[in-house]
Amino acid sequence: MNITFKLNSDDKKTFRFVVLAIFLSVEIILHYLEIFISIPVGGYSLKVGISNIIVLSALYLFGKLDSFFLTVAKVPLFMLFEPQFNLVTLLISLSGALLSFAAMIIFKNFFDAGVILTSCIGAIFHNLGQLITVIVITKLLALMWYLPFLVLVGIITGYLVGVLSNLLINKLNLLKHK
Repeated sequence: MNITFKLNSDDKKTFRFVVLAIFLSVEIILHYLEIFISIPVGGYSLKVGISNIIVLSALYLFGKLDSFFLTVAKVPLFMLFEPQFNLVTLLISLSGALLSFAAMIIFKNFFDAGVILTSCIGAIFHNLGQLITVIVITKLLALMWYLPFLVLVGIITGYLVGVLSNLLINKLNLLKHK
């Protein structure tokens, strides 16, 4: 037996809201779990960014506005789980998230980049945004030596996140068409 539902305009809005709430919840859970697998480097913890699977998937499944919501909403919520939470860490995290989001939009829309390339670009620009903010706050331009390492880490983690995002997008697209 095959049951189908016709959704009216209000139902579609409610459905979209529920899906975004679920995406945001999963994003927060993934970030929390990532705290346990972060890599300590020079007094800072490098994270793979697995919660970005959700932002990237939303960008390709739903579009810019919903993905932007997930990008902006996650930062203050993530700070609740960070042991060093303060205004500086909030600014550093937000600058990375916003620069990453802008770069992903540009590469996806203007260069027709696929999920994996968009993810790598997003990871690199996330690291760049955070590094620039730290340099502005500390006035230590010598931290630029860290950039090649952060680009390499961004490519590796971006590739991983992109592959996982691609799998999720394909799986959700299959479910949508059943």
